[in-house]
Amino acid sequence: MKKRKFLDGHSKTKLILTVLAAIIGFCLVYSVLSFIEKSSETGTTEYGNGFSGTGPEIVYNGEKYSYKSRLKNILFMGIDTTGELVDHKGEYHTGGQSDVLFLASIDHDNEEINVIQLDRDTMTMINAYDENGQNEGEYEAQLALAYYYGDGDKSSCRNTVNAVSKLLYGVSVDDYFSINMDAIDILNDAVGGVSVTIKDDFSEIDSSLVMGETITLRGEQAINFIRSRKNVGEGNNVERMSRHRDYLYSFKNALFAAAEKNPELIATMDESVADYRVTTMSLERMAGYLHNAREYKINDIIVPEHTADYSGEFVEVRLNEDKLKEMIVNLFFEKDE
Repeated sequence: MKKRKFLDGHSKTKLILTVLAAIIGFCLVYSVLSFIEKSSETGTTEYGNGFSGTGPEIVYNGEKYSYKSRLKNILFMGIDTTGELVDHKGEYHTGGQSDVLFLASIDHDNEEINVIQLDRDTMTMINAYDENGQNEGEYEAQLALAYYYGDGDKSSCRNTVNAVSKLLYGVSVDDYFSINMDAIDILNDAVGGVSVTIKDDFSEIDSSLVMGETITLRGEQAINFIRSRKNVGEGNNVERMSRHRDYLYSFKNALFAAAEKNPELIATMDESVADYRVTTMSLERMAGYLHNAREYKINDIIVPEHTADYSGEFVEVRLNEDKLKEMIVNLFFEKDE
């Protein structure tokens, strides 16, 4: 299939402000322990650099590894649309793009959470669907477009899940949580605001965001801090992703503190954004995740090593394949005894 060139998020200033969606999921950890189903698939896929395998077993640099038995991987997506889901649901090519992507891997055996932040411009294989939902085949494109080719609802989420799994050499994604930009100020203010240090020059965007100062973001300030790219610093997505990480760390702390005071907070927050999110996770599970997240170690967010090409109409980010394989082995597998 001919490679397509379409990436609305970079031709307009409408950029994602919904890292908060990723934040909620990042903070909510599974309370029910479950085991990954062993694959019945046979045969071996060769990926190069001593990395090969199928299903729960691989060979890396001549040594055998097995998939960690009690991992749960959840993909969190921030979508660059506004309005309630009903405005887009069921209509292909109208649901926006996934501009913020975090994969949280919950390791129950080691009681820790690892989070991978993926750049929206990462080039990978995605499935394309026409306006009627008919599969037109697979082609290489920016990861953000996988959501676009769906119906703005579950099929968009599933298509993105599949694209992320392919990018990570078949690592399973067990659940997903997506939310659009209208939820940002709602969630930010629900936890009493989020304190961040302003590291970039926002003078052309919001004069209240003074570089070098630490402030508690409220309402529109949170939107500007998360959303803005052009006319802020170098104006690239790498800097914006760094702000997303800063915000996520601070939001987690604010959420924990607020939930300690108000046991009904998660239910209230979920209800307030119900019209703007799609998820496979129940409210009951979310409440359990928050409880367990306080007990588990949350490691620093991982950004896969990559290179970015700005020479074309749209940015193309390509991951360092050797480093990616090493990351996958370290996070998702353990050496056989």
